[in-house]
Amino acid sequence: MIRYISTRTKPRFFPIRKKFILPTVAALFLMIVLSSYYFTREYKNNLFNAFEGNAVKTADLISLAINLALEEHQFNLVKRIFDGAIIDKNVIFIILFDNQQKQFAAYNPKSLQLPDRFTTADSVFARLKTKNIFIVHDIFSKNDNQKLAKLVLGYNLESLNAQISHFRSISILISIISFLVGYILIQFTSNRITNSIYQLQKRMQEIIDTGKYSGHVDIASNDEIGLLANNFIDLMKEVQTRHELLKQSELNLKKVNSKLENINRLKSAMVTDASHQLRTPLTIIRGEAEVALEDVNEEKTYRDALKIIADESYHLSKTVDNLLSLAQADAGNLVYLQKDVDFSDICWRQIELAKRQAIIKGITVIESVNDNCILTGDPNRLDELVYNLVSNAIKYTPEKGYVQILLKNKSDHALLTIKDSGRGILPEDMNKVFCRFYRGKNVKKLEKGSGLGLAICRCIVNAHSGSINFTSKVGIGTTFKVKLKLSRPI
Repeated sequence: MIRYISTRTKPRFFPIRKKFILPTVAALFLMIVLSSYYFTREYKNNLFNAFEGNAVKTADLISLAINLALEEHQFNLVKRIFDGAIIDKNVIFIILFDNQQKQFAAYNPKSLQLPDRFTTADSVFARLKTKNIFIVHDIFSKNDNQKLAKLVLGYNLESLNAQISHFRSISILISIISFLVGYILIQFTSNRITNSIYQLQKRMQEIIDTGKYSGHVDIASNDEIGLLANNFIDLMKEVQTRHELLKQSELNLKKVNSKLENINRLKSAMVTDASHQLRTPLTIIRGEAEVALEDVNEEKTYRDALKIIADESYHLSKTVDNLLSLAQADAGNLVYLQKDVDFSDICWRQIELAKRQAIIKGITVIESVNDNCILTGDPNRLDELVYNLVSNAIKYTPEKGYVQILLKNKSDHALLTIKDSGRGILPEDMNKVFCRFYRGKNVKKLEKGSGLGLAICRCIVNAHSGSINFTSKVGIGTTFKVKLKLSRPI
């Protein structure tokens, strides 16, 4: 598997969630605090102005009533105004002074201590820390605008402060609730966003660690994150496809390299073995020719030398033909023709040739051939296949032995069986039977052969998409079975 490992140093990780939450929460907190402060202050000012207005209005009404009583010199009426008037519940005292600053009348149920000094002009003293407002109001005559008296009114702010305190508590509670609700919404939003991004990051890290590009990212979101996840999935599918193609190309390249290495090895082995195989007959030919040239006027010597030269030349020519066949097999050009062939006729022809060879050695040939075994292939190569197998069976079968040649029609293939009663194959040679230039240890050195026949047989069978196998027991014999596909199934 191809994997790409990054050598880049990972930067310090700081979650995007914190980057999003911290400033947002800080902004939310600052906004709520400022809003709470602003609205509390505005409410406090408005409420104080309302209280102050009520106090001034109450002082004006009482001053007007006292003014009428003083204009008519009905001083007892002033006292009755104080005693019988319905006073605002926030009014804590009302005191009337004459021109000499002496107390003329008073309403002071709680016996509160009055301020020491008052200005001569109308004024309002707001003393919130003492929870009171003091209203100083001069009373003038309507006829000659002469100052008649001074009215001092004390207005209590406890209810105002209580309302402000209640409002502040409500404001703080609402601020806390707003902050918590905002914080929860921010957490939910950030989780929804960052969790999707985290899932993508986690999947990418898995891909880096494992090198596996398949898989699915479970993100159900109809927004940019969802589109990003879908694009990521599509990208991973494309990467996976290309990765599979790359792996397949890598495998194909390895196979090609392996095949080239094998071909190169076979080439070297073939050159070495071919040199060895060709050297012997060439040496014999050269030696016999030199002997014939030295022995003058001896016709028998000439004829014997020429016979040996002819035999070795035939063997040499056969070896060269076999080498050419193997080279064609390696190049994929072993089979030139592709036509319908009656394999039964080929077998009968080779059986007739085998009988001629078998008579010389005293070997019995047993045949059984089904007719109309039609194959698609090269008749010349199929003929060579049967010849090599039959000639090998006769060569390695001793006198008074037998060779059995069977061809049977199966449902969709033809089965050729060639069995002999020869010396068999040693167990240590079983895996090397089809190797080029290999000859078994129990093969006599005087028996001619290049060790290429069975290798060519296997190449011919493979070229026709068939199969070849064998069984053998030492001292009992060997059986080869060839299976070839029929072009006309029965």
